[in-house]
Amino acid sequence: MITLAIDRYDSLMPFFDGTVSFTDHPEIHVMQFGRMGALRRGSDRHERMLQDLEFDAAETSLASYIVAR
Repeated sequence: MITLAIDRYDSLMPFFDGTVSFTDHPEIHVMQFGRMGALRRGSDRHERMLQDLEFDAAETSLASYIVAR
């Protein structure tokens, strides 16, 4: 299983509304991470991805990646 940590931006909505199908690929667990809202799991996504290696893939900014490296 691949864990993907993203927020509900317009460009990423297909991951949440079922538009994207993963039938020919490994199971992908999409987790909503962001700053606000009951379904969101916190704004510390960048640290948890880049330093703690908690997710297989995550939405992150280039600046956050460069600072973490």
